Amino acid sequence: MQLYKSDMPAIRSVNNNVDFTSSKGQKMVQMAKNQQRDCANRIVFPLHFLQSAQLFSSKAEMEYNKK
Repeated sequence: MQLYKSDMPAIRSVNNNVDFTSSKGQKMVQMAKNQQRDCANRIVFPLHFLQSAQLFSSKAEMEYNKK
């Protein structure tokens, strides 16, 4: 699952409003990028775990129903 900047419109608009030449602007850009990465991690990892948990529970259910 890929996340693109277009999936994060809030962060994209923050980047557009920042003055890239000032050090404060650079810091804000860095923060926005870190935030974006954290967001992506938070979205991707739970999905992954949920999927494997679902697989596991459906297998367990099948085993249980066999008895």
